Amino acid sequence: IKGSAAAGDIETFIFQALAATTVCGSAFTAQNIGAKNYVRLRKVLVELVLISAGIALILSVSAMLFREPLLALYGVKRVQDPVATIAYDAAMTRIWWKWPAFFIYAMMNACAGMIRGLGKSGLSAIISIFTTCIFRVAWIYTVFEYFENLESIFISYPISWLLSVIIFLPLLVMLIKKAVQ
Repeated sequence: IKGSAAAGDIETFIFQALAATTVCGSAFTAQNIGAKNYVRLRKVLVELVLISAGIALILSVSAMLFREPLLALYGVKRVQDPVATIAYDAAMTRIWWKWPAFFIYAMMNACAGMIRGLGKSGLSAIISIFTTCIFRVAWIYTVFEYFENLESIFISYPISWLLSVIIFLPLLVMLIKKAVQ
């Protein structure tokens, strides 16, 4: 728990930066809808996804490069103590299975933010609940039951983010196309 919690706390800093881009996406989308500047929505989509993914890549790669000193701030270090080794290994498992995929999370959030900006916040919430929450619970009762290891838990995060993007992106393109017409 200690190792996973430490890695999770570090993730929070990345998630907060990505939440800012999500809010910007909602605001820019809503402003352009209000101004009836529908053509700009495609530009907002492309730029928001690129900026969000770029921020995610920069922050996650930086955090991965500096994982040792960052984890040490939480008392998680690679030492000879067996209990400390378990905490360190749990942190590394979380880091290696989740952090490289933060750019997918960023794209998911960017799309969700724009859908909210288009006035479909309920739709965005329902899709997010099914593709992240319900999917992960189902994953625990199926895949985790078979594998029963940390890797099988942490890989469910990027898979659920990708599932969200697969649903959000075509929906968003369709909503933008509908708004432009």
